[in-house]
Amino acid sequence: MQLAAAASRGRVKMYTHVTVKLKYGQLGAFFETMPKVKAIVEDAGWKMLDAYYFLNGRINTMVHIWEMRDMNHYMEGVALLSAHPDFPALNAALGEACDEETIVFAEKAPYSP
Repeated sequence: MQLAAAASRGRVKMYTHVTVKLKYGQLGAFFETMPKVKAIVEDAGWKMLDAYYFLNGRINTMVHIWEMRDMNHYMEGVALLSAHPDFPALNAALGEACDEETIVFAEKAPYSP
């Protein structure tokens, strides 16, 4: 009930956890492309909280944590990116670098700092 009340007052934020598994040897290309993508979706109001790449386990894996208003906000960023004049080149570069992408939406747990 508290969560629903907080959401109705606009205090709950949504987070997007994106895991990207890159093809072997594509880390550098991904590092070149993502700042351009990041700048475009941040124009839609997305906020990148963190970006990580794995040093062990499944190497060449990236994790991005984004803060957003809600799921509609996610679609606004996707629409802005898709309409951008650089999208065809960015999409091609990401297609070359990425093997698999998983996008998960979440809210903070009550015990989160």
